Amino acid sequence: MVTAFDYESASSTDFFILGYAGNPLADSDVHSTAETRVEIVVKDVNDNAPEFGSGLGDKPVVVHWDSEIGSRLILLSATDADQVDKT
Repeated sequence: MVTAFDYESASSTDFFILGYAGNPLADSDVHSTAETRVEIVVKDVNDNAPEFGSGLGDKPVVVHWDSEIGSRLILLSATDADQVDKT
C-alpha cells in the first residue's frame, strides 16, 4: 500500500487473497486453490483541526458591562474535515 488509510477518503476497503496448493506457475502442478475476501474497516479519529471562518480575525470581542445574560457576543462558523457527510 502506498498511502495510509484515511477515513475521510474511504471508510473501508477490501481485497481478495488467493492461496494455492502446489506450484501456481505450472498449471499441471496446482492441486487446489482457495480464495477469501478481506475487508478492512477504517475507524475515524479526530485528525483534522476545525477551521474557523474569517468572522473574528484579530478583532477583540467586547462585552459591555450591562449586557444581558445569554446575549450573543459573536457568531462564528467553522468547518471540520472529520465531519464529512458520507451519504
